[in-house]
Amino acid sequence: VAAWLAAAPGVTVLATSQERLRLSVERIYAVPGLTLPELATLPRDPTAIAQAVAQSSALNLFNARARRIAYGFTLTLDDLHAVAEVCHRLDGIPLAIELAAARLDTMSPQELLSRLAERLDLLADGPVDVPTRQRSLRAAIGWSYELLSLADRTLFAALGVFAGGCQVEAVEAVFPASSLTDRLAGLVDKNLLQVETGHDGTPRFQMLESIRAYAVEELAADPSAEAIHARHAGYCATFADQAVASLLGPDQSAALDLISREQHNVRAALTWTLENDQCEVAARICVGVWRFWATRGHVSEAREWVTRILGQQGSLPPALLVKLLYVAGSVAVDQGDVRAAGTLVEQCLSCARVVDERSVMVQALRMLGEIRTMAGEYEEARRLHAESLALARAESDQRGIACALGDLGDIAIRLGDLDDAQELVSESLEIFRSIGDTLAALCCMLSLGEVLLFQADPTGARPLFEESLLLSREVGDVCSEAWAMHHLGVVADAGGDAAEATRLFAGALSLRHRTQERQTIADSLEGLAGVAIARDPSLAARLFAAAAGLRDRHQLPRPPVWQHRWDAHMRQLCDALDAETRDAAWASGRAAPLDDVVAAALELALRKPRAPAA
Repeated sequence: VAAWLAAAPGVTVLATSQERLRLSVERIYAVPGLTLPELATLPRDPTAIAQAVAQSSALNLFNARARRIAYGFTLTLDDLHAVAEVCHRLDGIPLAIELAAARLDTMSPQELLSRLAERLDLLADGPVDVPTRQRSLRAAIGWSYELLSLADRTLFAALGVFAGGCQVEAVEAVFPASSLTDRLAGLVDKNLLQVETGHDGTPRFQMLESIRAYAVEELAADPSAEAIHARHAGYCATFADQAVASLLGPDQSAALDLISREQHNVRAALTWTLENDQCEVAARICVGVWRFWATRGHVSEAREWVTRILGQQGSLPPALLVKLLYVAGSVAVDQGDVRAAGTLVEQCLSCARVVDERSVMVQALRMLGEIRTMAGEYEEARRLHAESLALARAESDQRGIACALGDLGDIAIRLGDLDDAQELVSESLEIFRSIGDTLAALCCMLSLGEVLLFQADPTGARPLFEESLLLSREVGDVCSEAWAMHHLGVVADAGGDAAEATRLFAGALSLRHRTQERQTIADSLEGLAGVAIARDPSLAARLFAAAAGLRDRHQLPRPPVWQHRWDAHMRQLCDALDAETRDAAWASGRAAPLDDVVAAALELALRKPRAPAA
């Protein structure tokens, strides 16, 4: 090409290539993947399917190819969501999408989606009138792989251990070798690796999922695979160790975002460690990142990992075991499972006393106090928090002091001792702000809003809840976001804005149901039920009954400060329904699966309010 251009300066050459030609006059245009549909905004109206297809070149290609292969194929609303997910999973790669669409002569889009884990074998048998490398996804990637040097093939395979991408230092930890930066750049040039620049300007390398599937296969055949996986798990454990302090201080927002970027690597490392009897490494990872899981609404996932580790823990070092037991108890508390939480935290406290882990003792005592609070055992809860506070002060543990004060304030709120509550929570807030713990300070702001709410000052409470909602969304604190939305719903309800109250209660319920927080789900069901009395009293009775059943089953009594609201709603319900209808709806709500009840409650928010009678 260089010779042609030198001989004919007026000629322009348009060339496609796996990598750049490296000519001085070369201008590079990286061909992107096809445009992908936005999964969150896919239409729910069948008449909008054609528009969705027209707006996404990936959907357009899939649809066109499928209609050529499968006679009579028509993209339905149900199919659209599966096909859109397929296009995303295939990274918008035209060849992969064409090969996937060609499978619709023997399977539905939903079946195709479920089998994409086998994509390299599934996406084969392309047209015979094209080059061999274009007849299957495996052949297309394999053709590029075979052009690599032996050393770069080994690096390519090793990169398969990373899920969701990695930075250079991670590659260096997992695959120590010379000239790594240049070799990574070479894989980028060959389109086997992609690079993007993070918010901090640091490059992050990532494989398309189809290419990573090929790398994973190559890694599995590599004799050094076990060592590479072990180094990857070790890197993730070190990363988690470093995250502990960051998640409690002024850098916690950045730390949460960093863990979010690495969560796929964390999951991959946990999976490998548990499958290969590396429980100590798995425990270090969980202890390091569990606050991220709890904050970002992944409580069920956290509990699953911790339960698996405790089930095959073997002989964890005592100092690590007590921390893991605390994590297990904490996530059980988050889900309102007070029985399991109590057992786990009692074990934690007993072990912490044996090994004299004072900081864990402080937290275990306050967690036991929180469990007793949830169970309505307020005097015992106060005793435990007081013991935690005394130990924290003896150890000069500022965070422990602030936690105990805040928890004592929560008990005071529940019992209606609002002046004491305001004093305790304000002192807790001051300490949390001084140590830079934004997430804990956020909880204190919400508690101070509750104090004002129960002092019959919803107007004064609203700004605190609104600020808390904004801040919780900025840092990605799902639990606090739901808490703020719920209380703003109470404020809206008190102001007579039933539509806004319904929207806010439903938003809180949706978040809480996702994280399976039983006590707060009951709170949200009661909130929605209260505003539903005027619109649909039978549904309101079902929601109240479901909330009551949830509290009874899991020993989560209603705080005394909320009892007057419950009593008022029961009187309204009796006025709205005759006894027979009310009893039938109540029985239905008690018996219904929680998922069905939540779906019915959320559907209420989608209904248009009835026009007032003339």
